[in-house]
Amino acid sequence: MPRTYSNSEYADMVYLYGFCDGNTSAARREYAARFPNRRLPNKHVFSLTFQRLKETGSFTMVLRAHGVFAPLQNERRTAIILQHFDQNPSTSVRRSGSELGISPTIIWKTLSADGRHPFHIQRVQHLLPADIPRRRAFCDWFLNQTNNDPQFWQTILWTDEATFTRQGILNQRNSHI
Repeated sequence: MPRTYSNSEYADMVYLYGFCDGNTSAARREYAARFPNRRLPNKHVFSLTFQRLKETGSFTMVLRAHGVFAPLQNERRTAIILQHFDQNPSTSVRRSGSELGISPTIIWKTLSADGRHPFHIQRVQHLLPADIPRRRAFCDWFLNQTNNDPQFWQTILWTDEATFTRQGILNQRNSHI
């Protein structure tokens, strides 16, 4: 069972934490100087109390889900993460972590467990209307060569290094999928 303090003690901790500009060690020293007859909390209690007050609006401790409720919490968190990436597929794990208030490591693990991977696509070319006649001429030339020599297509080195789309050619070397 964690050691708990009264609401007035917690209020004094939050006040001194702010008074010392978020410096937990300085807040602990100031607390010891101002309240010599009270038990001296660990320096982490100052920041944790401030964080709890900011998140919940209360000094009361929120019990973490353990045992029976842990899978329910994990399922809810997983659903939140996957929904976030469905709506924002190109966002970074770090940015998502700060927006959702979830550790980037947990986000990485959740995404990889779902078979997803962060990606960044870099477009290197874009087809313009002026390219249509040249592309048509190349296709006509290729069909003519294939009509003259049915084995012509076998003399071409076909690679899978790039994906061609109507919006442009994707440089797969710089694309992380």
